[in-house]
Amino acid sequence: MQRSYDISINDSAIFMERNVPTVRSRKGWNDKTLYKVRFFLEGRDLFFVESVVYHLHPSFREALRLVTRTATNQECDLVNWLWGLFTVTAVVTMSDGNTMVIEHKMHFDKELKEREKDINYIKR
Repeated sequence: MQRSYDISINDSAIFMERNVPTVRSRKGWNDKTLYKVRFFLEGRDLFFVESVVYHLHPSFREALRLVTRTATNQECDLVNWLWGLFTVTAVVTMSDGNTMVIEHKMHFDKELKEREKDINYIKR
């Protein structure tokens, strides 16, 4: 019987820079605004994660991204420049060899609206 794990995906466009919540954006192709966004894993069982393969939107040149959990990347962060929201799928490999599939509907847009008054915006 396969154990169930408390692991989920989250996303955020807010990065702490010098203790200030900061959002970075720039103009991309077709004048669309691109945001720097971080995907990461969280949960009580994060310690048991060995690696994760993020399945991004098919419009990405490299839609599959492998991230190995390390001492310096314990949440399996993946940072990208994005212009839209989509559902991210992750195949998480645990230290016991089991895998789990997680889906996550991105929501960084709501986070930006909720916290717009205390965020430093940097546009390029």
